[in-house]
Amino acid sequence: MNYWLGLLVICGSAFLRTAYCGKRYEAVDDAAVDPEANYEDLLRAKTEVVPEKVNKMSESCSKAESENSPTFICQPQFNIPEHLSSGGASACCNCTSGLAEMKQILKKVESRVRNLVTTKKSCFAEPLPRDCSEVLASGFGTSGKYEIKPTGDGKPFDVYCDMDTAGGGWTVVQRRQDGLINFYRGYGSYRRGFGNVEEEFWLGNENLHRLTSQDEYELRIDMEDFEDNEVFANYGNFYVGNHKENFRLRLGEYIGGNAGDSFSYHGNCEFSAKDRNNGGGRNCAEENGGGWWYNQCGTANLNGRYLGGRNEQPYKGIVWYKWKGENYSLKKVTMKLRPSS
Repeated sequence: MNYWLGLLVICGSAFLRTAYCGKRYEAVDDAAVDPEANYEDLLRAKTEVVPEKVNKMSESCSKAESENSPTFICQPQFNIPEHLSSGGASACCNCTSGLAEMKQILKKVESRVRNLVTTKKSCFAEPLPRDCSEVLASGFGTSGKYEIKPTGDGKPFDVYCDMDTAGGGWTVVQRRQDGLINFYRGYGSYRRGFGNVEEEFWLGNENLHRLTSQDEYELRIDMEDFEDNEVFANYGNFYVGNHKENFRLRLGEYIGGNAGDSFSYHGNCEFSAKDRNNGGGRNCAEENGGGWWYNQCGTANLNGRYLGGRNEQPYKGIVWYKWKGENYSLKKVTMKLRPSS
């Protein structure tokens, strides 16, 4: 166990020392950046090299027959930290005595890898990308969590970028997939956002306003039922007003898809939640179990209750009327934005 831990630490450290981000990004450390390479290619190359290094190192490691004898790993396959080395041209590292320190190094390696690969925050030079279309244009072609900062005042925030659907570059603003997150929430919660951008979440009406104020955005809604059928709907010019306008929805025309148009009916409506009815008349948010741009109460309810398919509670589930009717609650939904041009 000590042997393999030593290999992992040394390989991981070497990997991080030589990993960099592509053009328009800063290096993770002081390593030089190849201006012709992009982040994904470099990361892939380093991932392929590590197993090969492990195999070479294992050939140079000798294990004494006695269990009390330490395991040694030697140069020249890799560089040994001076304070752990036996010295000389063929210096060896006693991995048994250095185990405690290696565990500390391993924690740092894991933290840096997680930051580099999962959120990729450290790779962006200022200014941060404004949305996922700029993330894609800068060489990051893998779907996942990224940090963005829309134009204007306000702090950066994490989003999930869909780089696989219809050419990629989509900023995901809502996801339903398993019912583990409660969407029956108050107005303040919908204003701030909630959930986990890699699982179920609502990005937040303030963030939606910031995003859609900086460009003209197309909205795509992908949906799936419990029979594994998938459909989508696209709309032009999706815009959400500010809090003084109660996050009023502006929605362009239905421009394509095979789901049918169930959202245009909600255009120009203000956002409502269970504790704040901005739709006038009935409190549709309270009735239908979500927060939405309700229109007495409407034909779409994508933030409704997760009722698991066919049910006897019309419009209270995750409803898209033109596809499955008012008595079917969808299995999966994602709402995502991309600049129209």
